Amino acid sequence: MATIPTGPDVLAWAGLPQNDVALSMQADKHVSAVAHMIWAYTNGKGFQSPGNNQLMIDNNPTVVIVAPEIRSVILSAAARSLSNPTQARRIEAGSYSELPGSLASWSLLETLTLNRFRRRTA
Repeated sequence: MATIPTGPDVLAWAGLPQNDVALSMQADKHVSAVAHMIWAYTNGKGFQSPGNNQLMIDNNPTVVIVAPEIRSVILSAAARSLSNPTQARRIEAGSYSELPGSLASWSLLETLTLNRFRRRTA
């Protein structure tokens, strides 16, 4: 088991400067949002959280312990979300055109990983 990643962990994973406090705080918010989505997707499986079956990671990311596979998904999805916070599908300016990654859904590898923790039959 591993702890939920922090903003600086996401920045390091994405190759971004870790000494930027504002970017680190923004990354923490993306980690929180992604972790909550994963917790909901897996019905809390793969998480060890204190309390009444609630995910409590805000303001203390070391409280929650997750499976290493879920930690990896949090890192990749939070980095993708951080790189495109508006979730723009296409950016164009004159002859410049870009199709940035977005967190519209889980990637195929993330889905395969998360489905190991999700109950899919009645």
